[in-house]
Amino acid sequence: TRAQHAATMAAAWMMDWSPERVAFAERFFDTSCVAELQATSNHSLFGDLRVALVLFTEQACMRTLLWDLVSFVVQLTFAQLGSVPKPGTTLGTVGFVVWVTATLLQWFLAILALLNVPATYVALHHRTWPCMSPLSESWPEGPRLLDALALPTLAVQPVVFAHLVMIHIYPLVLHMGLNAARGTGG
Repeated sequence: TRAQHAATMAAAWMMDWSPERVAFAERFFDTSCVAELQATSNHSLFGDLRVALVLFTEQACMRTLLWDLVSFVVQLTFAQLGSVPKPGTTLGTVGFVVWVTATLLQWFLAILALLNVPATYVALHHRTWPCMSPLSESWPEGPRLLDALALPTLAVQPVVFAHLVMIHIYPLVLHMGLNAARGTGG
């Protein structure tokens, strides 16, 4: 039957997923419904689920958050110590331009990464809305459980919070680096 085929397809797509990912997907989505939508779509809906799960679960893991924190501390420390290339010689000027360009690029990429989080959620929501678990079984066409959990907490999700911190750190780093290059202190 069609339902059995959809369930088999869902199981095949999620075969290499961790048990936590499978439990998450099955709590917030009807995976057989996603498999049925997948069969009629030219877009990888299970791929969308995988991206969303990576974005909201793996990027929120402790090693990623610790890496972000350590990189912030190192970058701020170097800027405060004046450890940025100083213009004056040709090599110093080239090094300073590369440092400023790299810092501006990191700032720009942090802004894009922050914008990518809600865009990913909106795209996932748009493509999989019929398969998302409803907030209330008595109101199947109403708001979705994932919406009720994700939207109010979006700004404090670790992946979003880390990008918000980076967006505020990079101008500070640039300011301290420019002051250090001018010799006016950090």
